[in-house]
Amino acid sequence: MSSRRLAHLTVLLLSIPTGMVTRHPRLTGTAVGTYGGDVLWSFALYQALRTVHIIAPAARLALACMAISTAVEMSQLYHSPWLDALRAYRPFALALGSGFLWSDLVCYGVGAAAGWGLDAVLCRARRPAGEARPPGKSA
Repeated sequence: MSSRRLAHLTVLLLSIPTGMVTRHPRLTGTAVGTYGGDVLWSFALYQALRTVHIIAPAARLALACMAISTAVEMSQLYHSPWLDALRAYRPFALALGSGFLWSDLVCYGVGAAAGWGLDAVLCRARRPAGEARPPGKSA
């Protein structure tokens, strides 16, 4: 496993419990409790995509992250007995959500942008000093 892939996997694995902490009852009603989990959900998704697709252009991963996040959010407008039963289990509720909110789409954008930003930092950190990025390649 490449060191860059390992770095993204580590960030992914750290972002999951961090996102869980945002659901702590003491944070209910705060900005962190209201929006933090959604930002970290999208951020973790970006890290997962980067871990799997290590050489894909960062912009493409950010767009994929937004597309997946938006699809999951839009799926919350659809309620069927089997899907609502699935969402009754905490892991599925955390992954799929339960109620559509426009603000979640903004949070997903922030999370995808943060993932993209961290990706650029990690990519720069891995490049030897003085070495330029190849033309046409994004971070």
